[in-house]
Amino acid sequence: PEFNMPAHARAAVISMEARAKKGDDSYRLTDPEDETFMLTIQFYDRTSIINPCLDSSVRFVEKLVREVKQMHDEAGIPLDSYHFGGDEAKNILLGPGYASYSDELKQQPFSKSPSCQAKLDADSSFDIENIANYWAITVNKILAENEIKEMVAWEDGLRGTTKEQYETESVAVDFWETLYWGGINGLADMADDGLDIIMANPDYLYFDFPYEVDPAERGYYWAARFNSVHKVFTFAPENLAQ
Repeated sequence: PEFNMPAHARAAVISMEARAKKGDDSYRLTDPEDETFMLTIQFYDRTSIINPCLDSSVRFVEKLVREVKQMHDEAGIPLDSYHFGGDEAKNILLGPGYASYSDELKQQPFSKSPSCQAKLDADSSFDIENIANYWAITVNKILAENEIKEMVAWEDGLRGTTKEQYETESVAVDFWETLYWGGINGLADMADDGLDIIMANPDYLYFDFPYEVDPAERGYYWAARFNSVHKVFTFAPENLAQ
């Protein structure tokens, strides 16, 4: 199963915030004093991303993993692999294409969170600019404690880490960089870091793009102008450029 975090988690964040306002903040996922400005890839604010600096965020994941594992145990199906997502935990204004926006709005995620500032003051090794990596390692430890053998994630959540930093037997990434934007080099880097690779390159393997180039054909086109059955079967993952 996949439970995407810290980003793509608006339903969880809003639900736990409603719970907190009723008096139980044990699973709260956002710092109420955080004034960080963020714009996510879906144009939400910081209430769509779990704050990794909160102890209550850790408790939430511990509870989630235990409940999911219990369901698998009751069904007699081992929970050997767990997908934690990990992608797109960023303020898109820090990327290219937003020059017209004020620099004041281009803030690192959680950079104005008192909880993250307290963690930074207490631990000099904590790096708020790599908070997605910190969260990946934190979640992986919880998975290992629950005897889950493999953690899977979208590759940008683990980029910058190596297999040695994780406790589960296996760590795999869904590699979703486009090949023509340098994805081949990124693929080699992730493999060198000891991570298992699941190729999910969108310019060949995403099916929500137009089937052919035609104004009446519906679909996204951020990674490919079209994807047809013929194009999918021309993909040769063992014959990429070296």
